[in-house]
Amino acid sequence: MSVLGISGSMRKDGNTSLLVKAVLERCENAGIKTEFISLAGKDIKPCLGCEKCKEKDWCVIKNDDWGEIMEKVLDCEVLVIGSPTYYFDVCGHLKN
Repeated sequence: MSVLGISGSMRKDGNTSLLVKAVLERCENAGIKTEFISLAGKDIKPCLGCEKCKEKDWCVIKNDDWGEIMEKVLDCEVLVIGSPTYYFDVCGHLKN
């Protein structure tokens, strides 16, 4: 089993990252393979609304970090997402 933890906070070592890492640590203690990704500092282009992803089954925006992250999301068996809340919603990077 593999667990991927993603922190959507723009603060690299903020509270959201600490909480996601705490979950991953419990998984590691149980012998489960984990990986942590912080979106802080990542170059993720916003959705353009072109809907080409419906034709290609993949985002057509290139030259950013999202493609590599999405491959890891698809490969993991369990996904843990942490986000600070802004106005009762997840942060913008996670909406993309």
